[in-house]
Amino acid sequence: MINNIRKLFLIAILLLFAGCGQKNETNISDSTEIRMDTEKEKITLCSGAYGNYLKNLVSAYNQESKHYEIIVQTAGENEDVQTFRTRIQAELTAGKGVDLLDVYALQNLDYIPYAQKGMLYEVSELIQEIGEIPENVKACNQWERGIYGVPTSFHMVGLTYVQDLDILPKTWTAQECMKVVEESKAPYFCARSKYMDAVDAGNYVLNLLGVGKQGIQLFIDEETRTCSFDTPEFKKILEFAKLHLDSGATENDSSERLLNGETIFSDILVGSFRSFWEISFRCQGREQYIGYPSPNGEVYGIMARSLFINVRTEHLEGVKDFLRYALSEKQQEKMVYEMDGYFPARQDVLKRLWKEAESELRDTGYTTDLSGNKQYEPRLMTKEEEQIFWHMLDCSVPSSYMNVINNIICEETALFFTDKKDADQVASSIQSRVQNYLNEEK
Repeated sequence: MINNIRKLFLIAILLLFAGCGQKNETNISDSTEIRMDTEKEKITLCSGAYGNYLKNLVSAYNQESKHYEIIVQTAGENEDVQTFRTRIQAELTAGKGVDLLDVYALQNLDYIPYAQKGMLYEVSELIQEIGEIPENVKACNQWERGIYGVPTSFHMVGLTYVQDLDILPKTWTAQECMKVVEESKAPYFCARSKYMDAVDAGNYVLNLLGVGKQGIQLFIDEETRTCSFDTPEFKKILEFAKLHLDSGATENDSSERLLNGETIFSDILVGSFRSFWEISFRCQGREQYIGYPSPNGEVYGIMARSLFINVRTEHLEGVKDFLRYALSEKQQEKMVYEMDGYFPARQDVLKRLWKEAESELRDTGYTTDLSGNKQYEPRLMTKEEEQIFWHMLDCSVPSSYMNVINNIICEETALFFTDKKDADQVASSIQSRVQNYLNEEK
């Protein structure tokens, strides 16, 4: 009897555990299903300059998105920038790599070699779907007939001057620019606020005149893929650069040298509404704007902060979702006030913010110099400044951070600016090297 009772008790215990086990399995299964339903798809983004704006953008997206999560990858602890970019390029070449890249993750910050090798996704349709972006901003990522990067913001560069000069933008060529400087009898062409040696300063002058600058390309015929650096015109520019370079050795900053007549021009970066306040303050309200000289008249350089899609991504819909978010009205407007130095890429947002800047002062701060002196105070935008901005944008050309032709010129002219070779020898060397490069690119 006792044995039977013990058997019944053991059977009851086994049934209880079996029941509990079954119930637990059901709970695990249910919780797994819930976790799988809520788990976000991971999108990897490689950044070489993971600043506050991008951090805030990713953080906000990850909080709001129900289906996707952006995972940011940057250089490792023991990895310098060059090693980092080389690794990223190798991964893409091998058909792997992250889903998204910002421009600072690319070798030489140049997307074109990646587009040429078929590593990047063509984004024309995506941009058209997201919203209207100025043509010259889109052109920053254009190779042949395709667009290979989605711009989220941009800035422009050019020149300013304070003297009464007879300058006609439509005929603003390198020759006209040199004539203006020579007639003014000023020692320097363009002021620099930091110290530069003769080689750097000389090449800086050449670059501002359009020599080697992408989008202008003096002495290069794009159609025939030939160059003409071994000409009297180029040698004259070389001599001009050597005579009027500013090594920045003086104690005065660039605005002081501009105001006291030591230099004719100062380079400027226009990337936010406050750029106009700063320039006006530094030039004491006497500023005049002009682009870089080019064969077709003045041009401003334009650079876009862009994101590029790995053509082999397996998460294309998630990538597109994030890019739509980055170019949403809310994020574009937010970017203006969080990322000083860049205008929003969406044209409708840009126009609306300009109208607001004409009637509402949002930024009440100011900057100070090292001594604590106030440098400028914000103010409303003027109609004239708005017209200047749209003129700049209308006559902008893409300006790359680096390009092969510019690198060749800088390497060879170093011997000229240090008196180791004359203009004829340097011009001949540049002609040979650049033409070989153009031949290889045909």
